Amino acid sequence: MIKCTENYRLKKMAKDALGTKILDIGCAEMPNVYIKNKELIGLDLLSAKLPENYAAAVLGNAYDLPEPFSAHSFDTVFAGEVIEHVSDPVRFLKRIYMTLKPGGRIILSTPNPLSPPEMLCNVFLNRKILYCNDHITLYPQRWLVRVLEMSGFEDVKLKSGGIQAPFVGTGKFPRMGLVPFPRAFCYQTIALARASECKQE
Repeated sequence: MIKCTENYRLKKMAKDALGTKILDIGCAEMPNVYIKNKELIGLDLLSAKLPENYAAAVLGNAYDLPEPFSAHSFDTVFAGEVIEHVSDPVRFLKRIYMTLKPGGRIILSTPNPLSPPEMLCNVFLNRKILYCNDHITLYPQRWLVRVLEMSGFEDVKLKSGGIQAPFVGTGKFPRMGLVPFPRAFCYQTIALARASECKQE
């Protein structure tokens, strides 16, 4: 299996972080080394050794966040390649919303079902390539906006997370990496949204 390096997506997501207190949900498999903030906390169901830019690693899930994740405590919450794995996305997003400070930001990424590789696999109902048994739902971009808005978020913006290209990534040959690609047909969609400034305490 060819592993795709995702530095392009991770850098784009890290660039949009707000504030100094950051939560990264689902970071065990692919921690984001590009997030440079004073207090970055990783949360995952799996135990993992995280890079030095993480201040702490906490075992837990986003449905029932453990201490010290009190309401209105984070400036930014990252959820890279997580929402496609959860069975109740609105509950998941509402829990993140509660954790954000007023005006705080969520930055998530998720596979785009309208990317050319995904559409080609769909035409042939291929269940070997780009097919993950852990994925529950893929989100076309307008419906990703909708589910964020249903969860209370405002000012939703979408960006391209790039598309896979050969000979770009690092590691053993053959290698793949992400390169810029138009947002509508990108391989991974990045969504940014904010919690209301008028959140109730």
